[in-house]
Amino acid sequence: MLTVTSGAFRDRTGIHICTKHTAKMKGMWSLSTTPRNPLCEARSKIEGSICSKCYSDRMMNTYSDLEKCLTHNAEILNNRELSEEEIPKIGNKLGLFRFESFGDVTSKIQVLNYFHIAEANARIKCALWTKNPWIIQEAMQEFHLEKPKNLVIIGSSYFINEPMAEYYKQYDFIDYIFTVYDQKTIDSEHVDINCGGRSCAYCRKCYTKTHDGYEIREKLK
Repeated sequence: MLTVTSGAFRDRTGIHICTKHTAKMKGMWSLSTTPRNPLCEARSKIEGSICSKCYSDRMMNTYSDLEKCLTHNAEILNNRELSEEEIPKIGNKLGLFRFESFGDVTSKIQVLNYFHIAEANARIKCALWTKNPWIIQEAMQEFHLEKPKNLVIIGSSYFINEPMAEYYKQYDFIDYIFTVYDQKTIDSEHVDINCGGRSCAYCRKCYTKTHDGYEIREKLK
């Protein structure tokens, strides 16, 4: 294993781990792929979907280096299983790590790699957001995987203001669902926003399996 902060990890693997997030993710580390994949792009064309207002795509339009890193990550993580020597040792002092702060899982090999990274960093609390739970299910079945104890998997609701609790409950590895609400709905339906504008590093709601409530709710940016 190579420690990410040493610089040798990216040189050896070509994989970029983001260690300089801003806003609510300040201080966090993450490993992501591009949202410019067939599944994400198809959802981005659906009116009312959260993907039609893709924050990640706007970020990639602003920062060309980000686009290059996320595209290169996707090429590696989706096409081969990382060797034991390529699995990163995560040196984040917060003890938190996010999978997919920009894209989503799109292949069984990618799921395998993420599970292996979480398993190899057992003291780090990891979280993965996804709208593609069937890919995770297929990977677990094909590769005989068990979800790492330190990994929280969060199912993202497809549409603004429409939580998908019933859909995601068919997948027993989903710990929470994540839904985005607009201000009009928040006001009219008195929606309790329990993830909004706060620091992920201090909140930690998405990285633990012990708090009450199945739905995590965020205000539309």
